[in-house]
Amino acid sequence: MGRSPARAGDAPPLRWTGRVVLRRILGILGWVLILSALLVAADETYRWLDKGSYHIIATGELWYRLSPSSLNLVQAVVQRHILPALWDDLVRPLLLLPAWLVLGLSGLLIVVLRRKRRRRKRTLAR
Repeated sequence: MGRSPARAGDAPPLRWTGRVVLRRILGILGWVLILSALLVAADETYRWLDKGSYHIIATGELWYRLSPSSLNLVQAVVQRHILPALWDDLVRPLLLLPAWLVLGLSGLLIVVLRRKRRRRKRTLAR
């Protein structure tokens, strides 16, 4: 049993190079972040309709709910071993933003940047 001959409309075989695998993993990560943003927004909306008052879930609050020890660890590492101003001027303001916004924009950015860029054929103007 040999391979069947390639037909005219068949796509070329997919080669699983490092770039292809990384691009696929980033794509999955991006969509997971977008889905997470939608879930957080849905949770906020449900609680608003249920209780009558709106409470924004901040990114830091969500992180603390999911894993308080990792949040404390990252803070300690950034402040003690990297740059204290990085935590105060960049990370802390990000943690105060709504979680759906940070997750959604991060996911969208990953999905858009991981797309394969197509090269355009240039024609010479006469």
